[in-house]
Amino acid sequence: MKSLLFDNRNFSRMCLASLVSSIGDNLYNLALTLLLYNMTQSVVGVAGMWLIRAVIRIPIQFFSGIIADKFNRKKISITIYWISAVLSLLFVFTSSSYIVFAFVLIFLLQGTSDMDNTAQAAMLPEIVEKKDLESANSVFSVMGTIILLTAPGIGGILYIHFGSDVLFVIDSLTFIIAAILFTRINYNSVKAEQASPKKFMLFAFAKEGYTQIKENRMILVFISVMMCYAILGRFYEIYKVYVADHIIKVGAEGIVYFSYAMAIGSLLGPLWIRLIKRKGLNKYNSFLWISLFASMSYILWGNADMIVLSYAANMAMGFLDCNMSILCNSIIQEKVDHQYIGRVMSFYKIAIVCSAILGIVLAPVLLELWSIGVAMLAAGSISIVFIVMLMRVKSKGSPAS
Repeated sequence: MKSLLFDNRNFSRMCLASLVSSIGDNLYNLALTLLLYNMTQSVVGVAGMWLIRAVIRIPIQFFSGIIADKFNRKKISITIYWISAVLSLLFVFTSSSYIVFAFVLIFLLQGTSDMDNTAQAAMLPEIVEKKDLESANSVFSVMGTIILLTAPGIGGILYIHFGSDVLFVIDSLTFIIAAILFTRINYNSVKAEQASPKKFMLFAFAKEGYTQIKENRMILVFISVMMCYAILGRFYEIYKVYVADHIIKVGAEGIVYFSYAMAIGSLLGPLWIRLIKRKGLNKYNSFLWISLFASMSYILWGNADMIVLSYAANMAMGFLDCNMSILCNSIIQEKVDHQYIGRVMSFYKIAIVCSAILGIVLAPVLLELWSIGVAMLAAGSISIVFIVMLMRVKSKGSPAS
């Protein structure tokens, strides 16, 4: 990873831009949560924020993949950064009298964020060699974990002393800095030259991306498995406060320790990816085994009533989820032709969002019917059965590693 960062200037500049904007995003999320809670004096405002962000992601992901495959990806990101800088700054002018305005800004910022993420995911395999994709995605994973460990603490201190407005201003500045850094990337779009002269049709263009997924069994399997974990992940997010407070009895604030345990596991994740790469292990087989153990760790967490066991399960979830995410992103970027990758990444993210929404709907219903332990056992067991079935199918014709 070191050689990739220092030898590939385009990648290092993309990482630096992503690092800066991600710090701003974390400060923005913290400020937004606190702002909406104070404006509504209720968790309903916060729930509304997450619902809006989930709903907008489905149509935006559809169009962001098309845009990323149709236009210059570098220019898309730069444009989005400048637009986001303005939108983030506008939060300074919101108050309890303008809560609708705040939700409009949330709506717009989530849409711009998804467009930028898709454009950069599609751009990555054009500035990094295929053999380095796992390392590149590992770098992004480590950066994200480090930010997760540090940014909330910094943001909390700034909020206590200066309020939410200063966090929105900093977020705006990070977008401006990221836009400037992105202009330094030496990147030439290949889509204009590769595009056929036929007339562009929106849904026909989108269907080409879907066809790429359908025709590549390896990618289809990876996305299907990740959909299972989108559901389990929502169960975890919804249940974790209750687990901390009532099951392992460390109080509601115990979710902070869950986050730190998961972050430590995530930091260790890239080490396993390096081992897979060094040993030349089959990525398909490795992914399925990792996902199998991930299901077991979710089941263990939902049924653990001891602090040590619960934190160990959180660490395992962070480690395994990190590996699955890196492998899935790398395989898509490696196997899909550059002219289709934006749309394929979009369909992948749409599938994940839809699964997450299903998890949000099911989690409280299952908790009413059963206990958290039984709910996690049921969902985890279904995912295990599904993965074992995929292993049996794989044995009849294993994809190349």
